[in-house]
Amino acid sequence: MNANYIEKIKSLKRSGEFTEKLVNFIGAVDAIMKEDDFRCLVLYGNILNDGFREGVSTAELLIIPSEAGIGLLEKLHVPLQTAAAELKMVPLIMTFEEILLSADVFPVKFLEIKNNYIVLAGEDLLADLVIPDENIRLHCEQELRNFSLKLRNDFITMFPDEFNMYNALIKYIPELLSTIRLFIEYKSGRKLSKISEVMLYLKEQFGVSYDSINDIINLKKSNTVLTCEEIKEIYSKLNILINELTRKADAQ
Repeated sequence: MNANYIEKIKSLKRSGEFTEKLVNFIGAVDAIMKEDDFRCLVLYGNILNDGFREGVSTAELLIIPSEAGIGLLEKLHVPLQTAAAELKMVPLIMTFEEILLSADVFPVKFLEIKNNYIVLAGEDLLADLVIPDENIRLHCEQELRNFSLKLRNDFITMFPDEFNMYNALIKYIPELLSTIRLFIEYKSGRKLSKISEVMLYLKEQFGVSYDSINDIINLKKSNTVLTCEEIKEIYSKLNILINELTRKADAQ
């Protein structure tokens, strides 16, 4: 077994049991792929972060073979099924050619991987992977347009049911904030660790009010019961915010 990736796995400082299972799993996968000179095994995402919770958080692994044929998948299915049950492992199996061809389709996915990954075995095939800014901008625009359509459809479907309208607003927050953060980081060219920094940039650089976001966050914190008219007002402000951001994304 490659001592290099054993040390990399141990450096994650997980429990002894989790570490042993992960080492054994990577060893099994690497052994299956040992004849593949183009192989690359990459851990990425939450498993590398301090907030990772064993048995709760998903552990993400990118497997890059020279060919992703049925023969390889058949060999991998036992260790991958075991890892899914024991480690909550979620594998992503793609050839390098597929990654290059998919960079414009899944730019955010590969950008997230590039921002936080370690290579356990094989050559680092991600180091020179380029995600064009235009792909990120287009993704943000598509997400904002989709969100706008979903917001309108949900309003039509749920109005005037205050309970369902309220729950929909709360549900929107994580997805919306994620898209806004990505767009602001793309525009500013820097990582913003706090959502307050994202919102401040939104207001100062774009002149866009984020009152609707604050309203929803405060709703979630206080669990306040609002009237239909009050919820409708938040929907209205949120609709304006998304429209303004979409125009700015489209104008780039």
